[in-house]
Amino acid sequence: MGTWGKGPFDDDTAMDFFDALSDSDENVRVERLRAAILRVSRAPGSVGYTEGVEAVVAASLLAGMTPPFTNVEWVASLPSALTAELADDAAVAVERAHSPASDLHESWSEAGGYDQVWKALTPVLRALRAAGEPEQDGLF
Repeated sequence: MGTWGKGPFDDDTAMDFFDALSDSDENVRVERLRAAILRVSRAPGSVGYTEGVEAVVAASLLAGMTPPFTNVEWVASLPSALTAELADDAAVAVERAHSPASDLHESWSEAGGYDQVWKALTPVLRALRAAGEPEQDGLF
């Protein structure tokens, strides 16, 4: 049985995806992050466990979060790849990954502790929503 926990990176599936990203070159890495987000944010129907976990990891990395106990240089450059449109898609992906039509929701509903899952995701969603807001010009 694999390890899983309440944080975005507290899961064997999450860390497998992170490790695969670490082994990719920069252009492939950003494209894999984008694909993981769009696969969940724009696809119809329910969200599978792996797709949901990968979307949450991708969104968290783009929001500037890092797995505990990692010091990987490439993570620091990721927020620069976060456009307003991708930030909006990433927020939708996180919400869909934990919606009633997802395997993650089903797993956490059965296990309990959903409040702690959302608490762990709050900084991710806050950063994504801030990045997705259009900049407003001053009055003058």
